[in-house]
Amino acid sequence: MQKFAKLKFKLAYLARYGLPDIIYPVPAHALKVIAGGGELPLEVLLRRLQQRSRDAWKDWQQFEVAQDRLAQLLSPADKCMVASGAGDNWWLEIGSVDLKLVTIQRCDELVAAIVPLADGRLRAWPVWPTTSCRP
Repeated sequence: MQKFAKLKFKLAYLARYGLPDIIYPVPAHALKVIAGGGELPLEVLLRRLQQRSRDAWKDWQQFEVAQDRLAQLLSPADKCMVASGAGDNWWLEIGSVDLKLVTIQRCDELVAAIVPLADGRLRAWPVWPTTSCRP
């Protein structure tokens, strides 16, 4: 099992990338890289924030701004592409959408709302259903 440390970055580092001043969970092995004058790859930082958000039941929202900014840095709008996947009974394509608002629903419950951002990316707001849908 991989070990993690809590790290508070210097303000100059945060300002360079436009990141919020929060305590970041980082892989423990990355501390050697940072201590040696190296930088933690942004994709490693984003991945750990995603893992921490998944595991944090109460404080997951504190990582939202940092994750959004890291996603912007790692996926500039001009590099957007289409990705797709399929199974025996499903198909999904992720790409540009020319709509003002897209919703994902299951039965009568709203699952997520998606809107385009000014820079071409999409922002999705998941909504936790209050009831379950049964056939």
